[in-house]
Amino acid sequence: MMAKLHASTDHNSNLNHRQQDNDFRSMIENSLDLIIKVNLSGHYTYVNPAFCALYGTNAEDLLGRHYSDDVHEDDRAMVDEFFSKLLAPPHTVSFIHRENTVLGVRRLEWTGKGIMNAQGELVEFVGIARDVTDRLDLIDKLAEQAYHDELTGLANRRFLTQQAHLELERAQRYQRPLSLFILDIDHFKIVNDHYGHPSGDIVLKQLSLLMKDALREHDLIVRIGGEEFAVLLPEADLAGAIVIAERLREAVAHHAFEILHGLRISLTISIGVASTSDIAHDFEKLMQEPDVRLYRAKSLGRNQVVPAQT
Repeated sequence: MMAKLHASTDHNSNLNHRQQDNDFRSMIENSLDLIIKVNLSGHYTYVNPAFCALYGTNAEDLLGRHYSDDVHEDDRAMVDEFFSKLLAPPHTVSFIHRENTVLGVRRLEWTGKGIMNAQGELVEFVGIARDVTDRLDLIDKLAEQAYHDELTGLANRRFLTQQAHLELERAQRYQRPLSLFILDIDHFKIVNDHYGHPSGDIVLKQLSLLMKDALREHDLIVRIGGEEFAVLLPEADLAGAIVIAERLREAVAHHAFEILHGLRISLTISIGVASTSDIAHDFEKLMQEPDVRLYRAKSLGRNQVVPAQT
């Protein structure tokens, strides 16, 4: 009687274990997460259907394939480094990388963990990933909008403030010059009132392109708002900044801005300039002084560069 009871209990236990195994396999096979196993040399030993779907193929074609075969070329060294970390305790990693898939380049967020045998020896790795491309693309887009002007594509005031702090720290640490000038389109209100705001927007876009052509590659060009722009000039002292500002002023004065209906108009700009060489490494003064000098330029008749009180 007792033997039959033990046999029945063992049988039920085996059935329960098999049922649990089947449930677990079904969960993995139907998971939306990407689930894989790789051996110690980095070759796939298991891939679930969600992972196969990302490559538009089946498990038979992926098993035995090396994990790095489809990693984006620019991320391969990084992924190899994370894989090597799995070989050492605690045998866990988390990272995001780009992968070449049937859907194009996708960004995958991975968690990897080593699997031990009964003797405590590392035998293989399991990896679980999610495709986070859409989420990260949205974050990137929101970040772009947060720091850039929608109309011109230039950096905005928030980004200028952030970068000015960083450049000031660098300039002070290495005793290098840093300058900033602020410019304003003269009589811009007349453009909007006479030709309409769409023409005014066209002017702002054309001026942005003109500034990119006239200024140095590493100068930061910013639209502060309306018709007001700023330029942060690393490695430029006051004299150098004046030369650059004058070059831009002349370029604008000689440019024919093409607006709606093929009309061409001429415009000028006024510029106020300040530099660490004349106001030291003071963030508030670096941001405020060019504005003061800009309005001085306007009061003196516009279409000119004012580097200091005159």
